[in-house]
Amino acid sequence: MNRSRTVSLLSLSLALVACDDAPKSDSISLPAADEVEIRYTEHGIPHIRAANWEAASFGAGYAFSRDHICTLADQMVKIHGERSLYFGAGQDDEHLNSDFAYLHLHFVEDAEENFSSLEPELQGMLTAYADGVNRYLSDVGPTGLPTPCRNGAWVRPITGVNMLAYYLQLGGRGSSVAVAGFLATAVPPSSKSLGPSWSELPAGTAEAFAAELPDFRNPGFGSNGWALGSELTETGRGALFSNTHFPAEGELQWWEMHVEVADSDEAPGANVYGASLMGVFPLNMGFNEHVAWTHTVSTSPRLIGYRLELDPTSPTRYMYDGDWREMTSQEYTVQVLQADGTTASASRTLWRTHYGPMIDIQPLGWSSSIGISYRDANDLNLRMLPQWLSMNRATSLDEFAQSFEDIGGIPWVHTLAADREGEVYYIDAGSVPNLSPEASATYEETLLTDPIVQAAQTLGFILVDGSDPLFEWVDVDATRPGLVPASAAPTLRRRDFVSNSNDSHWATNPAAPLEDFHLLFGAERENFSLPRTRMSLLMLTESESPFIGTDGRWSVLEILDAATSGRASIAEALLDEVRQRCTEFGAEYTIEFDGADVTINPQTEICDVLASWDGLLGTQSTGAGLWRLAFTGQWFSDDEMRFAGTVFETPFDADDPVNTPSGLIDSPETDARLLEAFALAVLTLESVGIDPAAPLGDMQFQRTQNGEFPRVGGLEREGAFAIADWRGNGTLLPRVNRAPVVDSRSGLTEEGWVVNAGNSWVMAMEFTDDGPRGHALMTYGQSEDPASDHHDDQAERYVDLEWREIIYDGSELDDLPFTLLIR
Repeated sequence: MNRSRTVSLLSLSLALVACDDAPKSDSISLPAADEVEIRYTEHGIPHIRAANWEAASFGAGYAFSRDHICTLADQMVKIHGERSLYFGAGQDDEHLNSDFAYLHLHFVEDAEENFSSLEPELQGMLTAYADGVNRYLSDVGPTGLPTPCRNGAWVRPITGVNMLAYYLQLGGRGSSVAVAGFLATAVPPSSKSLGPSWSELPAGTAEAFAAELPDFRNPGFGSNGWALGSELTETGRGALFSNTHFPAEGELQWWEMHVEVADSDEAPGANVYGASLMGVFPLNMGFNEHVAWTHTVSTSPRLIGYRLELDPTSPTRYMYDGDWREMTSQEYTVQVLQADGTTASASRTLWRTHYGPMIDIQPLGWSSSIGISYRDANDLNLRMLPQWLSMNRATSLDEFAQSFEDIGGIPWVHTLAADREGEVYYIDAGSVPNLSPEASATYEETLLTDPIVQAAQTLGFILVDGSDPLFEWVDVDATRPGLVPASAAPTLRRRDFVSNSNDSHWATNPAAPLEDFHLLFGAERENFSLPRTRMSLLMLTESESPFIGTDGRWSVLEILDAATSGRASIAEALLDEVRQRCTEFGAEYTIEFDGADVTINPQTEICDVLASWDGLLGTQSTGAGLWRLAFTGQWFSDDEMRFAGTVFETPFDADDPVNTPSGLIDSPETDARLLEAFALAVLTLESVGIDPAAPLGDMQFQRTQNGEFPRVGGLEREGAFAIADWRGNGTLLPRVNRAPVVDSRSGLTEEGWVVNAGNSWVMAMEFTDDGPRGHALMTYGQSEDPASDHHDDQAERYVDLEWREIIYDGSELDDLPFTLLIR
């Protein structure tokens, strides 16, 4: 690519004028070689045509900014360590600590140092995307920005280097970003008195430590993915189902687009449709004429924690291979907005070992004797952009699969793909630390005896001895040193199906279990960590499906019907037997609730409700809320939903993973617990004004800035395939609110179940003799701006599951009345 041409995109004086052939359209003048054309279909889906990838990046940056400029600007402030500058130190120094943490993670510093090392094409794409963002900012001005960031001094032009920094922090989403809250307070102890060693920690330390750790196995976002081959599709070709479970607000939203880039002498083009996370181009997932692919979040660990033995006379020295080694330090200074509008400087010195940053996770923290550091597998992952570009341009499944070995840029996801010939493919090519077999065996031995290591492992945090060089990562033939190469990652190619719902690689297809892979890829021949995985596999393997016809083959709409039917594995495993036990509950039951004895009639208030329930989590399903609160509330643990003994009678069988554990255990203790749980669920729902017999749609709804919409689906804990849940928001932008939470485990509030996360971008497509076709919905909408027509227009469609037909054929776009021409 011609680097100087990219720079010219921003320096040109451009003007918006009306197109003669499209009265609602706008036009911008660019050099002919950089022509970009953006046409919008229903619900604000942009279709970008460009002469090259650089020009397409400019168009994507411009179009994206029209929908999400506030979120991108907010994240730029965060990763550049400037929240305190614009918003003050924050409550309990929240913004100040964020600034120091992100400066210590070096995303911006690394981007500045490494931008010029990228291929010229990639430099051009990043710069052109930033130019597109800046062109939008210039066009609308501060007063024309959406309400959440209108006139915000923090909304500023960006550069390609800024975009690279943004990509680097995205790569750390499953690792360094997850522990960012523990970085800014990681400072040496003021006292040098000798504290307890790792073997002398008081009882209860492990439990308290686990309570502070983030749950790396449940990061708050996930996905379902199916790739169906010629043996299971109506067309006899490949089909793909992509079902992300991400928040509907904040920095982890999805954005849908269609991009057509012409072939050129410099680089191949592509005709690709799909979606990306905020500010990402090219597409994270989607399809072209040859291959379709999706991702699901992998919980393989992306970082390794290192337990340090410190020198009590100098606690910035740590033992390594029999000698003391010095940490390194760096002082950071930020500007902090004061109450009077002035700014003041704040400085902090933070520390690193040769592994990486020190972290302060209480109650261990950083004492005079012990501390914790970590190494991140996605530190300086410069290969994400070339990886996605290669996937977008792939012309065969072989070429698609080879990209993982050649580039190795996938940060933290599984990948599933199908091609037009009817073959399907799976790989867990995410960044996984390569511990030696000896190190893995030593770690497993430690797991048997060390409560701190055990507690960390239950949350997906691998904690090893930092004094022992045995735990250094092994460099082999990976594209990035110290990682397991893609050639050694779990991989499967078939013609029936591959699937994943955020569990390990093992049961991608139960007919061909993937076994004997590196320890850190996850459990094999063990019960699924998520009951949603069992629901997914059941729908794909059951001999008689209620969704596919007599031909036993899937169509696009049948896939979507099944995926959003509201099926849930816990209900399918236990509902019939719970109904039978209801006859033993009697007609009167007294229980203490809210400080008083309350009497209910279990037959009418529990059993009749369960008898009328269709067993689904649909908006019209009566009884679903009662079941959810009884089984996912505070009365049954997650482990009880996974293992036999207290709820299930038949234990998990690795040779029958789809149908076990099974059967309700026959014991008076379990019957008593069931009655108690359902009675408390009845009373809890009634206490917030909810009729336990009401349809789920009356008590579960998606909330946007503009309205509320009944929502199908449920929680991970109940084995729901379609997810409806509540998640946090990592921006400082306005967010939807929910009433006080009544039950923390199920998320029930005084208003019911308020949804702002779960099923987000939902798509099913298939290859046909005439090319790809499919349907999709962004279950909230394309725009974060509450004033936009596309803020929640698709949320309204999702209530009745009115799928949008994907417009992919270029001839269907030619006559569209709304066109944005950038020339």
